[in-house]
Amino acid sequence: MKNAPFYLYKRKESPYWFVRYTLKDGGIIAKSTRQADETAARETAVSWLVSGEYALSAKKARQTSFKNKLRTAEIDSEDLIFVLEELKRRNVISKVIIKDTPAAVNALSFARKFWNWEESPYIAEKLRQNHSIHLTHVINMSKFINRYWAPYIEHKELGEISRKDIEAFIDDLSKLQLAPHTKNQIIRSFTTALKWASNHEIIDKDVSQGIVYFSGAYKERIILTPELAHAVFLVEWKDERARLANMVAMLTGMRSGEIRGLQLKDLGRECIYVRHSWNDDEGLKCPKNGEERTVQFPFPEIIKQLKALYWKNPHAEGIEEFIFWASIPHKPIDADIFVEGLRSALVCTGLSAESAKAYTFHAWRHFFTTYMSEKVDTKLLQMQTGHKTKAMLEHYAAHKTETDFTVIREAQKKVFSALIE
Repeated sequence: MKNAPFYLYKRKESPYWFVRYTLKDGGIIAKSTRQADETAARETAVSWLVSGEYALSAKKARQTSFKNKLRTAEIDSEDLIFVLEELKRRNVISKVIIKDTPAAVNALSFARKFWNWEESPYIAEKLRQNHSIHLTHVINMSKFINRYWAPYIEHKELGEISRKDIEAFIDDLSKLQLAPHTKNQIIRSFTTALKWASNHEIIDKDVSQGIVYFSGAYKERIILTPELAHAVFLVEWKDERARLANMVAMLTGMRSGEIRGLQLKDLGRECIYVRHSWNDDEGLKCPKNGEERTVQFPFPEIIKQLKALYWKNPHAEGIEEFIFWASIPHKPIDADIFVEGLRSALVCTGLSAESAKAYTFHAWRHFFTTYMSEKVDTKLLQMQTGHKTKAMLEHYAAHKTETDFTVIREAQKKVFSALIE
C-alpha cells in the first residue's frame, strides 16, 4: 500500500522480517523485527508504531549518521573553530581554547612575562607611549605573582581562567593578615594582565571585570608634634647626613628618593630643584609622576650646611655627585640610615625605643603637608610637594591645625624656623 505507515519485507541473507517506516519529513527508517514469522513481525511493527519507538530509532540513526560524518569528515582549523564557537553559542561549552593560540599559553608563564621588564609587551607599550612605569613597581608585581598567584594559575591555560578562579583567589586572600591596599595590589598583579590580554584579543573577555576590591582606610602615619620635632634637632645626631636629610624632609615634604637623588647643582639660592629620584632598583631616575619641580627653601643656613656636606663626600668631583653620599662611589646613602637616625634622635629626646619605632621618615611628608595645608593655596602646595591630585594631597594632609599663612615661603619661615634654631 502506497500510503501505509510501514511495510514488511525480507532480505535474502536474513531469516527475519524487516520493517520500513515512512517518516513525516519524507525520510525512511528500516530495521529488523527479529521475527521469522510474518504475523509476529507485523505485530512488532505495529507496537513500535503505536509506542513511537520507530521515531526514536530514526533520531538515533540521524545522530549516529552525524557522528560518523564528523569522525570521517576532513575538517580544517577554520571549520573546527566554527563548530566550537557554535557549541559555545548554544551554551554547551563555556570556553574555547584553540591549541597553539596565545590563549593556550600557561597562565603563570604569561603573568611572569607580563611583569618582566625586558620581555613584557605591556611594559614596552607603556614606555613607547611615555606612560609612567617604574622598575620597582614591576619587581613588586612580579613578586606578588610568584608568591600569591602561582599555586592558583600554574596548571591553567590563560584562556581557561574563569571568574570563579578569581573569586576563589580573593576569598583565600581575605584570610591573610595584610592591609587592604596590599591585598588590592596583589589582586591587580594578575587582573592587570587579564585586562591587557582581553584588550589585545588574546582572550575572549576579561573575567575579572567588575570584581569588588578590598576596602579600608590607609593606616594613618603618626607624625611628630612641633615640640617633639624641635627637640629632635636639638639633640646630637650620630650621622650628619641623617640629620640634614630629616631636616630637608621636614622643611619641604620631599620624598626619601628625591632627597637621596639630590646633587650639588640642585641647590638654588632659596630653592631646591627636584630633578631626580634615586631608586635602588633603577638608580637615578625622574621624580615620581615623571615631573621635575622647584621646591621653595628660604633657609640659607641649611643650604650652606648641605653644600658643606657635599664637599665631605670623598668621591665629590664637580657638581654631579650626591649630597647625601655613600662610601660606595657614585651612590647615595642607604635610605634606612635616614629613619634609623630619626629614631635614635627620638630616643635621645626621652622616647622609648619602642615608641620611636612608630615614626617613619616618610611621616615628615605628612608633617609638612599637615602644617602647611591650611596656610597656602592648594595649588601652591601641590607645586611644593609634587602631589599629582588634590585627593592625594588631602590624604597626606589628614592632620589639621588652625594657624593661617598665605604663601609658601612666608608660611615655611613662620612654621618651621623655630624648629631648626
